[in-house]
Order: sequence, then structure tokens, then C-alpha cells
Amino acid sequence: MSDISRVELKGALEGHWIDVDEDKLTVGVLEDWESPSVVRTRQALEAIIADSNLPQGHDSAGLKALTRRQVRALVEGVNGYIQVPKS
Repeated sequence: MSDISRVELKGALEGHWIDVDEDKLTVGVLEDWESPSVVRTRQALEAIIADSNLPQGHDSAGLKALTRRQVRALVEGVNGYIQVPKS
């Protein structure tokens, strides 16, 4: 059974949330997340979001429909959740 954590979003997505599947946070997904490529970042989001109440859903089409401000709010929420310490 997957370990799911709810992330409450702020900013342009205040009142929305995503459920992150902890088991999907692999090194490969983290590499995609750290990539400067918007496509790879979107693919990482698709991989880790198990459920959400995002305005247009959390599949590829729904994520592509987000505005710049909404994407910023989503990325900030996920960044706050991931926080992988590098020591």
C-alpha cells in the first residue's frame, strides 16, 4: 500500500491540494524534478500526484492548462514537501 501525503497549496492555488504518492518519489523522478526542462518537471508531477482537486485535474492535459502563477504555486508546494537534504 502506498504512503500518501496531502500537500495544501498556496498562492494562486489556495484552497487546492494534491496527494503525493511517497512510493513514486524515486531518484529518477527527483532527477526529472530538478531538471530545467518544463516537460520533465510536468512528467515528475504526473508521476507523484495520486489525487488532487486541481482546477483541471492532474493528468497531462490538466497540468498543461495551468497558468504560470498556478504552476509556480504547485511547484512551491511540491518543493516544500520534497526537501531532500544534501549533506
